[in-house]
Amino acid sequence: MNNSRRSELSCPVCGKVKNKSQFNKSPISSQGYLYFCKTCTNTKLKSYIDMLGNEGAALWCLCMEQSVPFMKEAWETAYANYQKDKTSNLFLLYLEAYDVLDEKPTGLWDSDVMLSDFFSQNHVDIVDLQKQRIMDWGHYEVSDYEFLEAKMYEYTSQFKNMKPSQVNRYRDLCKAELRKRKLEEDPDAQQKDITAAGKEIMDLMKMLKIDNFQSDTRSDVERQLEYQAAIMEQTKPCEDEDILKYQDFCGCQKLEKQLMRPLRNLIAGTKDYPYVSKE
Repeated sequence: MNNSRRSELSCPVCGKVKNKSQFNKSPISSQGYLYFCKTCTNTKLKSYIDMLGNEGAALWCLCMEQSVPFMKEAWETAYANYQKDKTSNLFLLYLEAYDVLDEKPTGLWDSDVMLSDFFSQNHVDIVDLQKQRIMDWGHYEVSDYEFLEAKMYEYTSQFKNMKPSQVNRYRDLCKAELRKRKLEEDPDAQQKDITAAGKEIMDLMKMLKIDNFQSDTRSDVERQLEYQAAIMEQTKPCEDEDILKYQDFCGCQKLEKQLMRPLRNLIAGTKDYPYVSKE
């Protein structure tokens, strides 16, 4: 039992207990292993490349997570070999180049490359765009983001001001369009799934009141008001036991009564006077 435990490690990413052979050896410890299993290491590197659009920055992030010092000499050697064969594993190439360094670092503090060294302002803009896309849509491939944004523009370009609830419902519609498109392109997809995806699109369009495909002669203002009304109809009202709690919140009705009182007295001959304290 003890021998079995010593031969296994737990990966914090996938949560699985695996044999040590499924982990890369640590380059700064002759006895230790890196934290992530080989499968999760490769998956993380790919996700970093997709997110950052830069192999060097992606490898730097992965090294920092695994407490592997990032050395310029090892990186340049690894990247040169990677350029010769893009199917090779960049992380393994880096570990191999790191292993033959003349002076071995003792820890992360010996790293001689910063993450900012890989980015020009253009790269920073790309990273910011990626973060915003994830916040708006969730995690998708770059081509999917382009499809979603094109659909969003197609549906909403005529609107000047949209409430957050409207924006979110239109995003739901765009994502439903993307799901249907992917199903239609998948040769293994079943027809019932494609039909269900189409129904989801129609339900969302009905909710937004854009399911009338006849010629539309309404003005932009009329469209905006109708779409806002559609969203309001789908929004559950706030519950409040006192329905008069916010009546005349700004005091307009009270002011109107004060202005109209002397006019009524003059025209109708009433004697409606304000209360004056005897004190």
